[in-house]
Amino acid sequence: MLRDAYDQFPWSSIESAHLDLDHTKPWQPGIPGQTRPDNLAPLSRRAHRVKTLAGWRLEQGPHADLIWHTGAGQVIHVDYTGTHRLPPDRE
Repeated sequence: MLRDAYDQFPWSSIESAHLDLDHTKPWQPGIPGQTRPDNLAPLSRRAHRVKTLAGWRLEQGPHADLIWHTGAGQVIHVDYTGTHRLPPDRE
């Protein structure tokens, strides 16, 4: 909550105190060390379902910023300053 005051889903304004910490790289059974700050972000249950079931991909950068890739090919950067669209060729 200190690092990320809000939901890290694009354009969300939900305070992180009300959210779950979600693995940014999908959790896999039997692999140690997956639950660590550079693999966690506060996400609403709705955001988690979009990430898991709707074909969106997620990358976590070195400064806890997130790069979302939508199913429609949009690339969206979320960091402490807010949400920013990136050019679609950013992969």
